[in-house]
Amino acid sequence: MKYVIEDVVAITVDENHRVLDHGYIGIDQGKILFVEDGLGPKTRSFTPDKVISGVGKIALPGLVNAHTHTPMTLLRGWGSDLSLQDWLFKKILPVEATLTESDLYWGGMLGMVEQIRSGITCFADMYLGMDSMARVVHESGLRANLAGPFVDGESVSAYGDKLQAFNKQNPEFLRGYAIIHAIYTTPEEKICDIAQMAKSIGTGIHIHISETQHEVESTQAQYEGSTPVEMLARWGVFDVPTLAAHCVHVNDRDIAIFQEKGVGVAHCPSSNLKLGSGIAPIPSLLNAGLSVGIGTDGAASNNNLNMIEEMHLAGLIHKGLHQNPLLVKAQEVVTMATKYGAQAVGFGDLVGSLEQGKAADIILIDGTAPHVTPLHDSVATIAYNMQGSDVDTVMVGGKILMEHKELTCVDEGRILYEVNQIGKRLRMQDC
Repeated sequence: MKYVIEDVVAITVDENHRVLDHGYIGIDQGKILFVEDGLGPKTRSFTPDKVISGVGKIALPGLVNAHTHTPMTLLRGWGSDLSLQDWLFKKILPVEATLTESDLYWGGMLGMVEQIRSGITCFADMYLGMDSMARVVHESGLRANLAGPFVDGESVSAYGDKLQAFNKQNPEFLRGYAIIHAIYTTPEEKICDIAQMAKSIGTGIHIHISETQHEVESTQAQYEGSTPVEMLARWGVFDVPTLAAHCVHVNDRDIAIFQEKGVGVAHCPSSNLKLGSGIAPIPSLLNAGLSVGIGTDGAASNNNLNMIEEMHLAGLIHKGLHQNPLLVKAQEVVTMATKYGAQAVGFGDLVGSLEQGKAADIILIDGTAPHVTPLHDSVATIAYNMQGSDVDTVMVGGKILMEHKELTCVDEGRILYEVNQIGKRLRMQDC
């Protein structure tokens, strides 16, 4: 299908951070053909199959959820008001052991509904059921970087063979990274083996790093004062593209290592606040030139997959913490949620900005609601005013997944029914 989005406020997130008050975006074969300011010659010479009115709307690149555990929608509100260690080991891991592949599929599909409705078009997932999630991604139409776990008894070599085959399936929409859950849950020898395997097959690693002070202190006690970042660097983890989630308790030496190795970071403000983990030093990470994306984390520690809410927090908490309103400005928030996130999760070659040749992953925001009126500054409006419910239309690869807030790609009613049935069973098991 050929589309033209006409007369839209377009936040391009390109190299020059252009904002077009009367943008025209041409789309053909799933790619952005042109982005013009006003009704220009490319628009006039282009014959679309469908014209999408952008009047009263704001267009921006699809949002990138840089770190989540999608099927954990099933565990929303499961084990609230606990420390990370108690939450994970006493509440989450026991119930996860009871989840079936069918459960993971329906939990993943519910996650797709949430993500699409909040403007997410690409996400990085770390969770059980990699094959189930691949099916979810295919059926929903989103892009994803998936990091699935080892199965019982599986060798690192066999896991690498599986990842290599996985990455040949449909690399424009589906990419796979090796998983290292964290330094405190994975033995040193296995971390080294995974790092070597990832390097040999040409893939990356998705890992939680320095999420809590306890993690840092226990690592320092075990390894003669070295931080998790220093040990992971020593073991070769950062010799491949690495997506580091949280990074709440990193110091200047850690950040210098990230800078040297080009590590991507996923900032998850809601989860870090809810679990009392702390607030990541995002201004320092951005100043180091790192690709810092924004992640929702899983719905069990958030408790939703609303990227708009994460953007608000990312733009506010650092100002308050440091008593400096100049930190993490609106443009940085929008860039983190789009271009930087795409780079961090390994899709920066395809998405993250509205530019010729990029994939047509585009969202339209309703710019007429009372809370965004009057529209003085569209970038600040996205960072500080917008609500998840303002997302009107979502397109991925030139395919419309939601139009005028109606999902066109999945059966939302069926998904809600199936997940409610699973929820009843989980509650009965917990009695």
